[in-house]
Amino acid sequence: MTDRSTFDESMHVSTDISKREIFNIILGTESKERGNAAIRYHTVDHVPPKAFEKIALALMEGNVDEKTLNLYKVIVHFQGAVVLYASQLQGPKSAAVQRHIQQMEFNHLTAALTALDRISFLTAPSLLLAQALITGAIMMQIIGNPVSCWELTAHASRTIVALGYHHIDKPMPENDSESEIYALVGQCAFLDSIMSLLLLRPRSLPQLPVKASYLLRADPASPMSILEMLPVLDKILDLTLDTKPSPTILNDEVAQLRTKMKDIYELMEKERQMHLLDSRTDALIHWKSMEFRYFSTLTSVHRLSPTVTTNPLEREECLQSARKALECAKDIEELGRSLDHFIEGYDPYLAWSMLSYPLCPFFVVFCNVVGTSSAQDFQLLQDVTDGLSTLVTENKYVHRLHRLCATLLGLCRPLVQGSGAHGQTPHPSGDSTAPMATYPMSAAFGNGPGILNNSGNDNTAGIMPSSWNDDMMWQLFQSQPSLDWFNADILDPSWGLGQTQ
Repeated sequence: MTDRSTFDESMHVSTDISKREIFNIILGTESKERGNAAIRYHTVDHVPPKAFEKIALALMEGNVDEKTLNLYKVIVHFQGAVVLYASQLQGPKSAAVQRHIQQMEFNHLTAALTALDRISFLTAPSLLLAQALITGAIMMQIIGNPVSCWELTAHASRTIVALGYHHIDKPMPENDSESEIYALVGQCAFLDSIMSLLLLRPRSLPQLPVKASYLLRADPASPMSILEMLPVLDKILDLTLDTKPSPTILNDEVAQLRTKMKDIYELMEKERQMHLLDSRTDALIHWKSMEFRYFSTLTSVHRLSPTVTTNPLEREECLQSARKALECAKDIEELGRSLDHFIEGYDPYLAWSMLSYPLCPFFVVFCNVVGTSSAQDFQLLQDVTDGLSTLVTENKYVHRLHRLCATLLGLCRPLVQGSGAHGQTPHPSGDSTAPMATYPMSAAFGNGPGILNNSGNDNTAGIMPSSWNDDMMWQLFQSQPSLDWFNADILDPSWGLGQTQ
């Protein structure tokens, strides 16, 4: 495919698959223990191993109608690609073997997309249909197409509602059939919350009676702490879509979310030690991806505070979270390059992270560069943008993300180039988590407007003049970034800031 983020009939391939291939995929899906610290990446989360075996065997027998066979093929071909990818994590392969693995991965993905493209909107609701739709949504997320991921997730959500699965009220399944439903609904809820927040759209799946994190706990060898963030993401979306939130209520909600996020980080640290998530490169990139999601979400929480632009301590906590998220993005790019087993060098972890969580970290650091001319923050933005540039030729959505980042970078470049050396004062962070990189609070640049009337607020007393104290700066910071910005007529990155005024 010339562009992985699009797929049309001209890209269709044969979806035929031999019994031998199917059987090898079944064998590859079986859990392979690697001791107490074993961790599994090579199973389809929303289809438990027993359920997948049932689907694969039914495809081998072929005693069903063409529509059902097509749904089977979406799942089996995608799982074939997953098994091949996982085979590269089990040890180094020669360059020749690796090329064959990647070509076979590509063939399976293309066949899975072909089968997905053939699903009719008139197909009757069924568990199998919902599983195929979520498989398609995961593929869209991996290849970096968040809009299609959201659309397929919405279709799956409506299917789940039609089947009544949204009424789950028990925290644990009691049999294999319930386990299959729980895994599906849990994964759908995860994608629904993530993609809706990313695109600032209402969720499609109704509020579930039980926590989604309970629904995906069937596999103890899989780190699930990241699912604990789903209620946080849902609350962020609700508060963001609320056009007239009460400042008092908003303060209380933000305080509760901050406490919840600290608890989640402690849980993540326990799982990191339990599963030795930084002991191997493939595990470390998984951990860095989890950290990126965490700090990106924490940045969104801090931004919700009605006093974040006027309270220096709150603003610095928000900035520290944003910087940590971008540092994780840099680490993911470097680790992905060292693994060197992605198709054509395309790193799904970076695209998956950057295109699957809010744009807050990049935007918050950008606002700080505008407000303070921080050369250190500007360099961080430059490094992340350079990392994205390696993926531009592979995917039009990554290209749009890179163009947006480059545009924001171009807007603040004149401020950094035109500012001299400014004194910087270290500022303690209120976050209890240890920072991956320590940044001092940036001082203001000299041509910023004076401090506004603080109305007796001692928190802002004595702060140096900076653009952070300007009404226009507050309005910029409070703008909620979303992927819909990709479709806007944004400025050319070569333009200077002075030309935009």
